[in-house]
Amino acid sequence: MRKLIAVGALAVLALAGCTSQPSSVQKDQKNTDNQLNRYQANQPVPLFDRSQFRQTAIDVESAQVHGVATTTFFFNMGVDHPIKVCPSIGFPMPSTSQLTNPDQYIGNGATIAQQEPNGIYTGDSSGTYVVCVASNGTKYISYWEGFVHTEGGPAHWDAAQKVIVADGPPTVLSTQQK
Repeated sequence: MRKLIAVGALAVLALAGCTSQPSSVQKDQKNTDNQLNRYQANQPVPLFDRSQFRQTAIDVESAQVHGVATTTFFFNMGVDHPIKVCPSIGFPMPSTSQLTNPDQYIGNGATIAQQEPNGIYTGDSSGTYVVCVASNGTKYISYWEGFVHTEGGPAHWDAAQKVIVADGPPTVLSTQQK
């Protein structure tokens, strides 16, 4: 029994020796912890009852999900007017958006790329998809690799002033009005 306890004690000491860090690393960690404690004592992280930044994210996400009426303008870099304007539904979607997880877990902490349900692996792109609405109400998808601007409601391009002008009430509203 004594032999077993002695072997166990030696194993614990051996493990402790394997996991101990050099004193310089321990000093750095202690100094970093001390500095963080000072910051937290003198400059604590603020707590807020409400965040407009968070509310904006909620409003944008709601508009994306509910498919509100919008107007999208397609621009070429260096050109001072849109090359296309269309009434649209929702907001532009990067062509790299994926419905499924882009990674597939294969075990032992390793992952590999996972194809989309359409059989394609999504790569890098500057492309954007927009659901445009034709004058007869038909929805169609427009793809563009330039810059797009989507207005949250009806709008038009004022060629004289070279600006986008809202034509009516917005369709994208904050869910929390003041």
